[in-house]
Amino acid sequence: MGKRKRKKFSSTLTWKAVRGIFGLVSEGVVKASPFLLVGVIGFGIFWGIRQNLYADPGFLVQSVVVSPEGALSSKDLESIEKRFLKQNLFKVPIRKVAREIEQDPRIRQARVLREFPNTVRIEISERTPFVQIRFELKGPYYSAAEDGFVLETSPARNGNLLLVEAYETERRPGVGKEANLAGFKEGIRLARAFWQHPLNESEKIRQIRLDHLGNVSLALEDGPELRFGRSPLQKFGALDSVVPLLKGPERARLVYVDLQYHDLVVRKK
Repeated sequence: MGKRKRKKFSSTLTWKAVRGIFGLVSEGVVKASPFLLVGVIGFGIFWGIRQNLYADPGFLVQSVVVSPEGALSSKDLESIEKRFLKQNLFKVPIRKVAREIEQDPRIRQARVLREFPNTVRIEISERTPFVQIRFELKGPYYSAAEDGFVLETSPARNGNLLLVEAYETERRPGVGKEANLAGFKEGIRLARAFWQHPLNESEKIRQIRLDHLGNVSLALEDGPELRFGRSPLQKFGALDSVVPLLKGPERARLVYVDLQYHDLVVRKK
């Protein structure tokens, strides 16, 4: 068998291809040159304005204003003032400062604004205790905000806060950490829905109960326990059917009403 001959690229064709590509690139640059020129001029103007603003002493920070007053500790406020007073207002990294402030668990959100000509304004949205969570019958109470962030622990019950029982949960959150309880947020939404229901005029919630699966129950002040499952708001409409039971003579015998299963009622013997 004869050997196959390898095809050689023509140097003439290769050179034509290179010239063609170079011509296309050159033509593109020529066509785009007006836009490039405008871009260069625009950038130069922007850079000049920027440099002038950074050099203008009228934009040196003279004050840091916190709203609401006292939302930041005096130590944190002094630290911010030390960093930015007499610095150029445009150089204040507002997003970075906001993230740093939000490291405090008591602060839900911080907005840092440049207020011309020379003021840094910090707007704070604080977390406040909304519930007390208990993980065991004789354990401490964990005061938490509505979003589940634990703010403090206490050995005593605070009757002004909603009580959440999570006896089947083994994890114990630390102060400044989110509780991450299955069913917690659903339980808060359920309680808020109950407060808008006509039944709230005569009945009060004693506590929210959560199991390890995230099933949510409401225990009424005078009983019984109302079980709503893991999607409580989907079963909330069945609450109207409980009213006759609560007004009936056998209420004291009711242990719980499970609204997941067509109003399953459990009574004491």
